[in-house]
Amino acid sequence: MSYQVLARKWRPQSFKDVVSQEHITTTLMNALSNERVAQAYLLTGTRGVGKTTVARIFAKALRCENPQGVEPCLECSSCRGINDSSSIDYLEIDGASNNSVEDIRSLIENVQYLPTNGKYKIYVIDEVHMLSTSAFNALLKTLEEPPSHVIFIFATTDPEKLIGTVLSRCQRLDFLPVSLDRLKSHIEAIAKSEGISFESDVIVEKIAKKGNGSVRDTLSIFDQVISVASSNNIMTSDLNQAVGLADDVLVDSLLSALYLKQRNELLENLDKIAAKGVNPEGLCRQILEELFFVVENPSENLPVDYTELLWIYESLSRDFSWAMESLTPYMSVRFVLLKHIYREEILAGTSASIEVEKKKTIEKPKPKTWDGFLEYTFEKKKSLGVNLERGNVLGSKVFDSAKKVELGFKETDKIFYDFLMEPENKKELLDILNEYCQFDVNVELKLLENKKEEEFKSTVEIREEKLENQQKDAEENFRNNKFLRQAEEVFNSKVNKIVLEKNFKD
Repeated sequence: MSYQVLARKWRPQSFKDVVSQEHITTTLMNALSNERVAQAYLLTGTRGVGKTTVARIFAKALRCENPQGVEPCLECSSCRGINDSSSIDYLEIDGASNNSVEDIRSLIENVQYLPTNGKYKIYVIDEVHMLSTSAFNALLKTLEEPPSHVIFIFATTDPEKLIGTVLSRCQRLDFLPVSLDRLKSHIEAIAKSEGISFESDVIVEKIAKKGNGSVRDTLSIFDQVISVASSNNIMTSDLNQAVGLADDVLVDSLLSALYLKQRNELLENLDKIAAKGVNPEGLCRQILEELFFVVENPSENLPVDYTELLWIYESLSRDFSWAMESLTPYMSVRFVLLKHIYREEILAGTSASIEVEKKKTIEKPKPKTWDGFLEYTFEKKKSLGVNLERGNVLGSKVFDSAKKVELGFKETDKIFYDFLMEPENKKELLDILNEYCQFDVNVELKLLENKKEEEFKSTVEIREEKLENQQKDAEENFRNNKFLRQAEEVFNSKVNKIVLEKNFKD
């Protein structure tokens, strides 16, 4: 029998098995017991915290032929059908790969038919925020007035990308990252059942920390460690090798050299860590975690003053972020650590007063434009920006002397217009506009007549058209490339199709 990864083997099958998320499971169990089931649910939260797992459990409970209270029996044909993906009354869709309007129309055509057995047909759309605008438009009418036998369950890691008209029609349930203690106890329980032991409890804690609040990621890391270990007793060296961590002794020695400003010892330990192939980002995280532990639990034997320790942590945290964005992360980490070896000299140098008369320059204020306002709105509130870019400014695209800004929307994009017309959203949009322009200006939203739509393009359409033209130019340039033409002559053939990367940019 092939090996089954832990995340699948230990996937919860009932509400009581779900790791954490009691506020979610309690809500759904109450809905079942009180027969107050909504027709659309939105499950939000970071990856691997149980969104699709809970959706499946809820679906099984709704369709179960022999429910055990509010829990599914897991034995009836309905429960088995959901578990093995053979049920035609339960459909689970990946919104990232089935995001076209044709995919959604096919789903809608199927919605009208009654379930073959049981009370409900259930549709789960994972990563629902990946659906195209036209797909959302096609789904919206059914979502407004769904048949009584249909329940939609949407799952997403990015709810802010959903339009307001969809959000308002769903009961939203927010999943939380799982706490470190819950992840540790989950690992320990699985390890006990699998006959696995640990050299130290620290290994369990490090696996849980690497999981970063995600049950699935935690179990995937646990799987990696098991695959590296030569026995069922997992050693610290197994963990370090599996996930690219530096040996704790080397990290402690490196920090000791940093405290005592011992340049050669620091570089020697850093070279040993690099020789083991440790990821620079992982090393930075280890150093900061160890420093934070020392900050929270200072000892009397600490070789540096406590205030100096706080400065080192704050400064390294900032400098490591820069190092990770550089072209040579490991060299930059090396530079950062050396800089902190000479911290006294550097600080003494920067603290001296330098009296240099600076030339005063008056910067010309930048014009307040539509593109600038759109970018500013995205920074202030992403959900407003997502809806706003489905329209475009009417008239001048420069706001410097405007007393009123008119924004137009096509009839086909009415859902975005409706969202922005909601009093609370419109007020917030006006506040952001006034803040951006730095003077009083009004905003008016207009739904265009059909005859005017032909001459009008939304910001999204203009952007997509520009990208399409860039792609055509790039394809044409590629076809005219002399090396390509020579290759066609050599092989006596023609290039029929050119595929550019999806994230193509000029």
